[in-house]
Amino acid sequence: MYRPSFVMVCLFCATLGCGGGKSGPAAPVPSLDVSKAVPADQLKQTLDEIGKTGEAGSATAGLRAGIEALNAKDPAKGAGLLKDLGDLEASTNPEEVKVIAKKMASLL
Repeated sequence: MYRPSFVMVCLFCATLGCGGGKSGPAAPVPSLDVSKAVPADQLKQTLDEIGKTGEAGSATAGLRAGIEALNAKDPAKGAGLLKDLGDLEASTNPEEVKVIAKKMASLL
């Protein structure tokens, strides 16, 4: 006796959904201006800090965007830094991290 009512309530809830707010076109996604990613002086400062501590970890998070922006302006310098960044991210030895970070900072 209650089974059909229960099924009807379930179907009603399933078609109702969770709401979701306004329907219509999605809000435009802001474009990323790579030239404003991270200035070279901030890259150098971050790399100097990594060069002192030997701990890359999350400190490298913003480096890639900044180096890619630099690569767009100066491909010769940027390509070398991107290669070194890959080495820096892959390294687990703090002394090696220090050496790579100092080398990268000297190129900026």
